[in-house]
Amino acid sequence: MTIIKSENLIEKFISNQEYETEKKGACFAKTLTCGTTLALCGEFGVGKTVFTRGIARGFGVELPITSPSFTIIQEYECAGKTLYHLDLYRIETEDSALAFGIDEFINNKNAITVIEWGDRIPNLLDSDCIVINFESASPDQRVIRFYKKQVSK
Repeated sequence: MTIIKSENLIEKFISNQEYETEKKGACFAKTLTCGTTLALCGEFGVGKTVFTRGIARGFGVELPITSPSFTIIQEYECAGKTLYHLDLYRIETEDSALAFGIDEFINNKNAITVIEWGDRIPNLLDSDCIVINFESASPDQRVIRFYKKQVSK
């Protein structure tokens, strides 16, 4: 099951360097409001965590931003905003995600939630979720596409 359709494309961005991916995240952060959930999709090493670090930097978070692969979730506070950063790589089913309480984070009205490997929980994501797909076009270049969520079977 996929969580996006091509006709739901909002924007396509080409990043030629890691710092461009981070900068795009920082700029994108300025458009986000509490209650927003982002589902980041793509293979290992395509820039999901780099983009999330950019979002955190856009909010003024200066702490190191790493993927919470083992802890599943990191929480950051800055400028009156809460950023939840989740990594679902180790979560195999939607039931497993529900068991750890993911429903408390998705579209939390008091926070912005970024979910790496968000394509693992398509049926749990609300229709106003923004899906961001990362692809490697070359060793340095990434194609980042922003979509409105829509489940297709």
